[in-house]
Amino acid sequence: NRPLRIVGLLATPDSGCRMYAEMTARACASSGVTFDLQEAAHSFDAVAASIRCLNADDSLDGLIVYFPLFGADEDATLRALISRRIDVEGLSGLPRSPAPPCLQTAVYPCTALAVVRALQHPTAALYDAARPAGSRFDGTVTVVNRSPTVGAPLARMLAADGARVFSVDITGAELLSLRAGEVVTSPVYAELDELLGQSDAVVSAVPGSFSLDTAALKPGCVAVDLSEHGNFGDDVRERARVFAPRIGGVTILMLQINALVLR
Repeated sequence: NRPLRIVGLLATPDSGCRMYAEMTARACASSGVTFDLQEAAHSFDAVAASIRCLNADDSLDGLIVYFPLFGADEDATLRALISRRIDVEGLSGLPRSPAPPCLQTAVYPCTALAVVRALQHPTAALYDAARPAGSRFDGTVTVVNRSPTVGAPLARMLAADGARVFSVDITGAELLSLRAGEVVTSPVYAELDELLGQSDAVVSAVPGSFSLDTAALKPGCVAVDLSEHGNFGDDVRERARVFAPRIGGVTILMLQINALVLR
């Protein structure tokens, strides 16, 4: 009968991470979820020790570790230490062809899940809940950045429910689609602007200074910006029918739902 309890582990001086932690604390307080912010020294061993300690805490329903911290390989090692019992961010990995997240019966990466939920909104006009699972998304989506925590799982989740998905990063582009119940990947030999022109929705999560060419966007598309630096130009609304410059509030809600599922 106790309230859900989530711990945020902060071991970075990054102001964006602290701001997100504070936003999470406010959102949790408003919904009756206990949120504790714990700080650790900025060292691999200190963070690893904190994670192991929290894994053993039976009163804990969810753990958020604020990444990035030490680089891709070390951060991946730390993510792998998080017990699935409290992996509220869903970073333990997805099966190769995840079931469409039309019903919340499993834990999915929370930012990717937040984007899926946003694109399911009637305003986006991309999703029909009356269709059979695996065919509810109708249209083409380009996801820019194939990170293992956001871009890659998002592309697979959308494809698993029927979307035609272009997954793009600095190494090139891939097409993800659903065939015989499996998400399959094939190479794409096209420039980014060409893919944008075909896309009913564009989701971009590139860190640092990067901006998509507004003129390349398909008129009337849906644009979702996941980068704290902004990957769309100030004129994006001249082409996009719907523009979501941030979805942090939805992501925090998905964290809380994941905690309920884990509990």
